[in-house]
Amino acid sequence: MLEDIENENNQPVPHSVAMSVFLHLVPGAAMTLSHVAIIGSVVSAGLPSIVSWAVLVNVFVFYPIMFGILFFVARRRGNKGFSLKGVVIYRATLAIRKQLGWTLVILLATGPIFLLLGPLTEWLQTLFDWMPPTDEGYDGEFSTSVIAITFALNVLFTGIATPISEELYYRGYLLPRMPLAFGAAGPVVHSFLFAVHHFHSPWMIVIRTIGLLPTIYVTRYTRSLVPAVVSHSLVNIFSMFQGAAARWADE
Repeated sequence: MLEDIENENNQPVPHSVAMSVFLHLVPGAAMTLSHVAIIGSVVSAGLPSIVSWAVLVNVFVFYPIMFGILFFVARRRGNKGFSLKGVVIYRATLAIRKQLGWTLVILLATGPIFLLLGPLTEWLQTLFDWMPPTDEGYDGEFSTSVIAITFALNVLFTGIATPISEELYYRGYLLPRMPLAFGAAGPVVHSFLFAVHHFHSPWMIVIRTIGLLPTIYVTRYTRSLVPAVVSHSLVNIFSMFQGAAARWADE
């Protein structure tokens, strides 16, 4: 059951191990299964495969599951309207200079990790060539307008909406409720489960697990989700432009 009653110290009660694992993995599992189910229809309709992942599955599966859980817990707490008070933790207000400063800390700590583990990630990807594609739609016979619209939608959802949604759900809701059984390793387990929940890209489990740790520890220290959301969004958008540039350079 999704109980969310504070303990005597006014802190959220930790989830059980089984509940924590379930809540970490179910959004990604549903998202991946949905993508596999509809990608054939999307491609047959003459659309880039990323339309399935970045638009349809996000809007109709991924976001509803995460926000559905958050608002279900909010209702159980007696919250009114769209309030997530007491559900999403780490709501501290930081001065703008501190928000920017901690965002920079996350990016500077995460960048070298992704650079160092890049070759390993590329090698691991070769082991999963059998998986359905989730390319950005720049490899096929698509018109300029289709590519432009696809890219814009990808930025809107994967670059902005998804970081906001994931940080609210994963860092704001699940991270503060990690099971006591994990002890000091709780943040690492949380990072690993978040990496695994991206079932569509298992080759990135290692790099995501390690690369997310700066975000997790900064969030816990500042008790604010703002640096996490901003850095997450910037990393996703940078990756999109990097991928697009690489494809256009090959043309």
